[in-house]
Amino acid sequence: MLIEAGMVEDGDPSEAALDVSYAVMRALERLSPLERAALFLHDLFDVPFVDIGQTLGRTPAACRQLASRARKAIHRDVRRFPATERDVARFLSGWGEAVQTGSPAPLERILSEDVELVSDGGGKVPAARNILDGRSPVARFLLGIARQQISETAVGEPTAINGHPGLVLRENGVAISTMAFASEGSGNIIGVYIVRNPDKLPVSPTKAALRPSRPPPAAGGR
Repeated sequence: MLIEAGMVEDGDPSEAALDVSYAVMRALERLSPLERAALFLHDLFDVPFVDIGQTLGRTPAACRQLASRARKAIHRDVRRFPATERDVARFLSGWGEAVQTGSPAPLERILSEDVELVSDGGGKVPAARNILDGRSPVARFLLGIARQQISETAVGEPTAINGHPGLVLRENGVAISTMAFASEGSGNIIGVYIVRNPDKLPVSPTKAALRPSRPPPAAGGR
């Protein structure tokens, strides 16, 4: 595999749009069950704190504090920016160079030190079981899946995910994965969000796929 680096073009925002922002999902995962319940019941369903307290077995004041902590935590955790076309192009370039050289270093140069990778297989296809944190683990994982799990016939197509530049990988015109990204503002990638669950993948045919390329053969190989 991989995808030749190229400037990302605007895609159809409806094609690979996902229902919920990955960054918000990640922030919600970090909340305690009580914080999530208080936040959802009050902010989404307009349930009074008195009633929430009866449901959770807490005082109204305690529930108000739970919801307040949840809001602050979400605001803190989602201080990330949607990746730009330039950010995605730099990622593709680094990913392609990493595959060509067999070294994660080109990827590490464009990943934030605090980058995280979330992969959703929906229990139907292989995916990372846990959230990966840190530049080196994420770079090694991306290099590994590119060289071992994505066939040489796969193509990468720039698309819009949640209205922002992203990538969809296809084999024989069928989507096998989407990738969304978050940037820390400096251009480095701080979030990589991969969906492999077939129930969440776009089904429209490819429009302007990037050509795949293979890493050079090892020394002494045929």
